[in-house]
Amino acid sequence: MLDLLEGADAFRRPERFDQMVTACEADFRGRGGYADLPYPQGERLRRVFAAVAAVDLGAAVARAAEPAQIPIRIRESRIAAIRDLLAESV
Repeated sequence: MLDLLEGADAFRRPERFDQMVTACEADFRGRGGYADLPYPQGERLRRVFAAVAAVDLGAAVARAAEPAQIPIRIRESRIAAIRDLLAESV
């Protein structure tokens, strides 16, 4: 899920991510027999994005022993946020 968020450039352009999720839902609903079916994936992706966007990047940076570790610590924190959110949903 984090790869999807990063690939969609969701952190720098959240409006683009929201448009992508909306397009995915439109594609789903545009298929024969799917117009009235639930599409929980869109809301789930938006909740994941909100959880990841709320990660305290300063705390992640503070855990890095050296500058080269900063992206690793940020990624770990974001993955942990996704895991926590998904664990709540079970």
